[in-house]
Amino acid sequence: VVRVPHRRPGERVREWLGLPANSPGAPGRALRSLRRRLAEVSALPDDERGWLSPALAKVLDPAHWGEGFDAVVSTSLPVTAHVLAARLKERTGVPWLADLRDLWADNYFYPWGAWRRSYYRRVEKRVLAAADALVTVSEPLAQALRERHSKDVAAIPNGFPAEDLAHAGIRLTSSFSI
Repeated sequence: VVRVPHRRPGERVREWLGLPANSPGAPGRALRSLRRRLAEVSALPDDERGWLSPALAKVLDPAHWGEGFDAVVSTSLPVTAHVLAARLKERTGVPWLADLRDLWADNYFYPWGAWRRSYYRRVEKRVLAAADALVTVSEPLAQALRERHSKDVAAIPNGFPAEDLAHAGIRLTSSFSI
């Protein structure tokens, strides 16, 4: 685990505008709404982009990694992880496996408008074009990625082999269990 300092773009926008962290009442709601809108525009590809540059510098620092590394594996969310991996692939040439736990541009959890989804589709296509392999958690997601990227995509479902539990002495029941 490599820890790097960073602040979310929304915090930087708030500080840049000189806005208080919390304001009561209607003015506070209006300021929070404004901060969210400004953060949406400034936080591309996502709210975690603040750690991209420090993480890239740390990973490329020979004092930290010594001889280097044999492969890059990125997983999302956040999608900034894939941007970092693409930059590592570009600079080092090592193979890169991109694991998409959820879709990127077409993730239905994202509350963003059409302009941002359009932007994300372009960025996703450009970034993931460099990946040597794509992996996701289900066949429907894999099919969506195949259509968008014209690449082989492996679907590796979340879960575990039942025989692994036999050694642990744990039994599954008919109710939902984790």
